[in-house]
Amino acid sequence: MSGQSEDQREEYSLRALYFWIIRIWQHPLFLRLFLFYAFMLGIFEFMLGIFEQIVLFFMMLLWFLLDAAEAIAEAL
Repeated sequence: MSGQSEDQREEYSLRALYFWIIRIWQHPLFLRLFLFYAFMLGIFEFMLGIFEQIVLFFMMLLWFLLDAAEAIAEAL
């Protein structure tokens, strides 16, 4: 017998996995990269939101102009 059951080996491997996950999570470089990624994603989402508002504005303007042109065409 090896002295360790399958459950104990699995528990030790999970402990090792948790240990490395926590160690990587607490590493300052990981935190800096994570914050940089979150910051860049926020800027991207902000720019995408502005772009979306501009597109919607011009779509509404186009819809209004087409509606006005249709009304003028019907009046003539």
